[in-house]
Amino acid sequence: MAKSRLAASRNKNKRITQPKVKDNVTALGLNFELHQRGVAFSNKYNLRDWCHESCDPQRPLAKPSRLKKMQKLKKWVDQEKTNQTSESSIRARLSALKQYIIFCDVKQLDPFSQVGYLAYAGNAGELWRLVRAANEPKSYSFQYHDGEEAGLLESSASLKKIYIDLMLSVLDFDVSEWQATMKTFSSKNVDSSIIPYEVSEWYALVKRTQLFFFFGNSTDRV
Repeated sequence: MAKSRLAASRNKNKRITQPKVKDNVTALGLNFELHQRGVAFSNKYNLRDWCHESCDPQRPLAKPSRLKKMQKLKKWVDQEKTNQTSESSIRARLSALKQYIIFCDVKQLDPFSQVGYLAYAGNAGELWRLVRAANEPKSYSFQYHDGEEAGLLESSASLKKIYIDLMLSVLDFDVSEWQATMKTFSSKNVDSSIIPYEVSEWYALVKRTQLFFFFGNSTDRV
């Protein structure tokens, strides 16, 4: 009597092999933490969120895809940590890059394009707008709306641009060819325009302050 093919196959001791991982499959482990000196908790990052519009995982994925660039960014973070670079420095550079990406997404611009870069760091870009806002402040604090930006010092804008240029080069986006026509930010802190009190003015001010606070007690004694 002929045997079933199924029965014959059961008698064969076939070696179970694990499926091979394809070479073109890359891990999506884009999570890491950065610690801050003097703070108990650490800052947690997930660069997969940065693949979405405005770096918000609740929003659609950005087009074109940023996955490869975020993988490069993760490798850069790992290398900097291996080199024992200050984690506060890494955090500052990542923060500047994230702000730049979010700005471009809000304006519906590709952050890895000339148009997007110049809209933020160019002569008529966002950084210069913030510098002008700081140089032309409103007279009183109450005139600012809730959440309204007070602007940036030119030295702060300079540092932000340095960080952004560095991080864009890490992500294989070279911005050096546009630098010749761009106005440079001053990296020096502006001296304070507040003139200190003279000695005579200081003593007069203290005396008047004392009269203001202790006026009630002095009248009671009269």
